Amino acid sequence: LTRRQLLAQPEAAKDISATMTAGREAQKYRIVATGTIHEVIEALDSETLTDRIHRHPKPSQRPVFVFPGQGSQSTGMGLRLAEQSADFRRALEEVDAEASLQGIQPMSELWQMPAERLALTQNAQPAIVGFQAALTLTLNRWGILPAATVGHSIGELTAAWAAGAMDLATLLEIVNHRATAMGEIPAGGAMAACWSAEEHVATLLEHYPGVEIAAINSSRVLTLSGPPEAIDRFAETSGLRTQRLKVSHAFHSVAMTHAGDRLADVIAIHRDRGSLRQPIIPCAATCTSGWHDEETMNSPQLWSQSVTGPVRFADALRQLAAHGHQLFLEISPTKVLTTVGQQTLPESAWIAPPPTTSLDLGGVLALVKHLSPHLEPEWQAICGRWHTVDAPLYPYERDHFWVGEEDR
Repeated sequence: LTRRQLLAQPEAAKDISATMTAGREAQKYRIVATGTIHEVIEALDSETLTDRIHRHPKPSQRPVFVFPGQGSQSTGMGLRLAEQSADFRRALEEVDAEASLQGIQPMSELWQMPAERLALTQNAQPAIVGFQAALTLTLNRWGILPAATVGHSIGELTAAWAAGAMDLATLLEIVNHRATAMGEIPAGGAMAACWSAEEHVATLLEHYPGVEIAAINSSRVLTLSGPPEAIDRFAETSGLRTQRLKVSHAFHSVAMTHAGDRLADVIAIHRDRGSLRQPIIPCAATCTSGWHDEETMNSPQLWSQSVTGPVRFADALRQLAAHGHQLFLEISPTKVLTTVGQQTLPESAWIAPPPTTSLDLGGVLALVKHLSPHLEPEWQAICGRWHTVDAPLYPYERDHFWVGEEDR
């Protein structure tokens, strides 16, 4: 792809790119660059261009899809992406069609809510899962499929759906009941991040009644949950570094018993319907540090525990790594879990959306770019409608091999 051709035909950039990717057989080496015309030209002109050359991925390595929980939402999430990507819009229509049957507002309405309203559990959880489902469907249509899945808190339900353990309607029905039940619990709990090892904190908690471990995110970062006064006392006297989190409830603690009971009832109904099944691909269980199977998917007690007990996210990551998974893709409007994931699995490859801005089409294409050394996406699906154009041929090196001057 020449600099001159891009500058001369900026309006044909999509057709030029599609011709070079979907229109030709993949070669042994490649350069993948995303952005505006001038950003791509700058990348092609870069003195560090060799850093962008990737060997054609053989064999393919699919990523683990990582789904974060509450806190990953933000006002405006998904709106720009829906404006820019026809594939994401189609996926969003599919999600909204099922969500409406459960009495869930259209995702575009949830995503436009002011931050204070969107942070309410009954709004945040459907908004997060709706985004995760729509992005997953989009990536699947682009040939990017998960090798395994893992989720944090509400994200574990999306992970189970993405692994084939339930259909989209079942996912949204369970999420809606879970979110509504949590929203019915009076606000007033507290949570705090704590930088210490689980074993050390567990021994200290004997002296701090009411404080519970809500999540083990890495070997160095925990989340604590409990009454505000108990959390404050721990922060002031434990001698450990802590930071209060901005939350409305003491999630993943005994305070969530009402929601756990309601979720258990919903799981029992779906068990009787036969709508929960063995995952098609591995799905890590953060309650047990093992794997979801038909038994765990249909266990009201386990899903109740997923609300009232700790999220053992670090253990789930170690389980995935022990079974050979070394590539992780965070499915989120913004970077949330990748940092703690890298602390737990520093040797693994982590691909995440931008940490500060809501994901748009450029951000999704950047994810595809970082995945391209590991797998071969469906470039034709990504490019959409396009026309073949004249593009530079391969730079064949030609040599003459005459037997001898006298034989010419």
